[in-house]
Amino acid sequence: MSVQKRSGSHSINASTLAEWLKMTPRYARRIPNSLTEQGLAEMIGEEAPASKGRPRNIYRVLTE
Repeated sequence: MSVQKRSGSHSINASTLAEWLKMTPRYARRIPNSLTEQGLAEMIGEEAPASKGRPRNIYRVLTE
């Protein structure tokens, strides 16, 4: 939630999370996936990358 609030957004993706927490994007993708499995976050959409590749999942951390 802290990263989400500091970014000024109601959503977050793994690349933003990786930048804020200074970790690899691959490891950062595990965090929202785990939070989603535990019911603490939800996937709210996808965004297409500027170049080729997979779409990025967008998550929202639930406050309660």
